[in-house]
Amino acid sequence: MKKNSPLETHKSTTRDWCVGDLVKINEHEWDATSYTKGLGIIVSVTTGLISNQMDLFPMIEVYNINTSKVSKIYSYNLEIVSPGQ
Repeated sequence: MKKNSPLETHKSTTRDWCVGDLVKINEHEWDATSYTKGLGIIVSVTTGLISNQMDLFPMIEVYNINTSKVSKIYSYNLEIVSPGQ
């Protein structure tokens, strides 16, 4: 008997973060409500050891267009709007 599952037909694709990607910056409050801090452009991606410990999520330096500042943000707070390459 053949199963009809939508999970079998769905194929997801992934890609690495790239310098120049346009991203939406999301932050979360203590009660898990999210709010948007604006748009930004990825300046650099840091993976691996941070403070002599392996980091689970990469730190990404993002230039925030609203504040005109570069800040380090975890990847789970970013959403790609338009790829740079």
